[in-house]
Amino acid sequence: MIKYIFTLLIFLLQCFTLFAGSFRPLSIKEGLSSRQVFQVSKDSAGFIWAYTHMGVDRYDGNEIKHYQLDETVESKDHILSSTTMACDYSGNIWIALKNGKIYAYDNRTDAFQLRVDASGYLSFPVLNNILFDVDNRLWLCMSTGVYCWEEKSGLLLAGLKGQCVNCIVQIDDTEFCAGTNKGIYRLKRANKTGFSSEEAIPLPAEMHVESLCAFGDKLFVGTFSDGAFVVDKSTRKVRSFKEFIPHVPIRTFAQAPDNTLLIGADGAGVFQIDRTTERLLKHYITNEDDERSLNGNTVSDICVDEFGGIWVSTSTNGISYLDPNIPDVRRMKHEQNNANSLKSDHINVIFQDSEGDCWYGTNNGVSLYRHKQRQWKHFLDGTEHGSKVVLALAEDSRGNIWVGGYGIGLYAIHKGTGKVQKMEKRKTGSDKGVATDYIYAIHAEGDYLWIGGIEGEFTRYNMQTNTYTYYPIDCVGDLKSGRDGSLLIAGCSGLAVFDKATGKAQWHQKFGDISLHYPIRCLLQSSSGDIWLATDGEGLVRFNPDRGEARAYTTDDGLASNSINSLLEDNDGRIWFSTEKELYCLDLSNDILISANDFLDITWGYYNPNSAFKLDDGCLAFGTAEGVITFSPSLNFGQHGPIELILTDFKLLYESVKAGMKGSLLKTNINDTQKIGLNYNQNSFSISFSAINFTAPHRIRYEYMLEGHNEEWEHSNSVRSVNYMDLSSGTYTFRLRAFDKYTGQQIGERSLKVVISSPYWVSWWALLFYFILLSVFVYIFVQYRRHKANEDRVKEKIRSFISIAHDIRTPISLIKAPLSELEAQREL
Repeated sequence: MIKYIFTLLIFLLQCFTLFAGSFRPLSIKEGLSSRQVFQVSKDSAGFIWAYTHMGVDRYDGNEIKHYQLDETVESKDHILSSTTMACDYSGNIWIALKNGKIYAYDNRTDAFQLRVDASGYLSFPVLNNILFDVDNRLWLCMSTGVYCWEEKSGLLLAGLKGQCVNCIVQIDDTEFCAGTNKGIYRLKRANKTGFSSEEAIPLPAEMHVESLCAFGDKLFVGTFSDGAFVVDKSTRKVRSFKEFIPHVPIRTFAQAPDNTLLIGADGAGVFQIDRTTERLLKHYITNEDDERSLNGNTVSDICVDEFGGIWVSTSTNGISYLDPNIPDVRRMKHEQNNANSLKSDHINVIFQDSEGDCWYGTNNGVSLYRHKQRQWKHFLDGTEHGSKVVLALAEDSRGNIWVGGYGIGLYAIHKGTGKVQKMEKRKTGSDKGVATDYIYAIHAEGDYLWIGGIEGEFTRYNMQTNTYTYYPIDCVGDLKSGRDGSLLIAGCSGLAVFDKATGKAQWHQKFGDISLHYPIRCLLQSSSGDIWLATDGEGLVRFNPDRGEARAYTTDDGLASNSINSLLEDNDGRIWFSTEKELYCLDLSNDILISANDFLDITWGYYNPNSAFKLDDGCLAFGTAEGVITFSPSLNFGQHGPIELILTDFKLLYESVKAGMKGSLLKTNINDTQKIGLNYNQNSFSISFSAINFTAPHRIRYEYMLEGHNEEWEHSNSVRSVNYMDLSSGTYTFRLRAFDKYTGQQIGERSLKVVISSPYWVSWWALLFYFILLSVFVYIFVQYRRHKANEDRVKEKIRSFISIAHDIRTPISLIKAPLSELEAQREL
């Protein structure tokens, strides 16, 4: 074992094509269930699947969802490193366990279902690998041969009886190649489930074959302990890749769309070769000092998606993703106790000389990197002249490097000899020497050196005659060449256009409608002629001197701060600038402002003032308090293609609702559901959403609305879940939209209808019952009132008759009394 490790270390040290890469990590910190990942694959829906030591994970670019293969058994109890994951030709994920059980993902129920159990056909089955052929037929690599499985016929022995088969690959409709513990066999299929011939392919020795990949007439072979080979199937010629691939287990091959082949080595990282020439192109390995490098060298699997993205799983440190749309971001840092590295991480100024070598002014002197020799050399770092805070660098016509800084004065470094010369400081009344020890800017042009700082006069030094000229200008932050031979000066008093012939400076503090009250830290005149000013409190100012027009970019435009630290123009005319913590790109052709920290996936920051440089190859370098960031600005900031919005979860009372369970509200998974019905007491729920997007998830801005509840769109940049509480019964529509944050373009939309039923006491049958009951009550009441009215009417008639009778009786009696009296008198 010690000999193996020593051999591998020697190999890695000798290999000269090493690339740290620009990978994005996907591990426990990002939600992966385990750092031990055995395989990675992508399904037809666009999800990335990983099986780990703790179970199966699904990733959509934003969130990771965990699955169990069997609800009754913990996944970790039967997930082993020999477990295999494969995607069938329908795009479904299958997972095969070593014990012969094979599960398939069921999209309807959003769960894994047991599909094959080899123990029903074989005693103590040992399953090493599986393959779906072009007819979507399943082949099993077992410890006792190759088997074929079909739904109707079950498991049948196809060939290589008694052989321990580790892998199999399909060459054409009838031909396969299988790797065993002893070598490789070419298999000819006689029928759908069996092979008619088994022919051994000669290798230099008996080998344990781990992986195979077919490409044209070439068969790429990975072994357990003999490295990697390529076999020409027509000539039978075998070539070893021992000159650049060590004898470590070769776990996997993956074909990339650019005619390259990726080789995953357990212990040596990823090798990228040209499939035609078989030449090594890149070797991705782990760099402990670079968080953007490959997560680990213990590569277990590689998946290349349809966009060219490379997913690398490791058995020790999760998954690494190499995004083809994100440029390779390099980070240089000081390495402790390593003289062949930056002297300090605090980078104040960056400069590339005429020979292409890079100089870095730090808080501990100057570090020079000679790219051809790949060696560092350090100056003014405390070994001879004391530790120096370097703020300015320039190269003269003789190839000498001039250095200025905070309280250190001016130095000249003779690159060829390494000699460092301290320039004299001007004394009172003298016409010799540099006017200030606090030098912030140096500009070399011909025989002249222009020097500015925060105190003392602006100085011109004639290197030919060793004479000095002084100008009444102080507090200089930056110097740049202007048009018509002028010199542009950025300082505390604004912008000066300095005439080098006359020594006159014309100062400007008002630009169009903008008046500056803060110092200008740095400036540049872009290829369009515009002058860009990085101010210390009023944002970034764009000034067109021909038209006299100006435009300021401030926090009102989304900047994190109005104090701008650095400025660069790339080869495409885009303006890059930084605040203390954020890097921005101003794409003038598309009129969009991009947060480049997000776009470049840069998680570190603290950009230093005036610490930026465009290198000869067009790459941009920015100095920070934590080292140097270098990247290619060749990015596509244009229109974003459409994305698929997905619903990832639906919860009631904080519990996820799953399809397929008894009494479930869902007949299929929530993402495939168009309408969901809820009871009256299920009127509080949450909906989680996302977008399948791995290349630029930070560019997506979400908007959502629940029609019937609110009629305004709500915004979300990072939170991808929304809660609704105590809704009334009715029909609602959850609407979701996605926008490109930079262009404002809508790139996705979907909806879900939610129907909340009324409670039983206000249901239609309850209302009908209430109506009938009310009708009966009204009927009874009406009848009662009618009967009562009739009774009242009868009584009233009777009363009327009595009254009439009384009225009639009264007059008769009145008449009768006088008549009686008359009769009595007549009788007398």
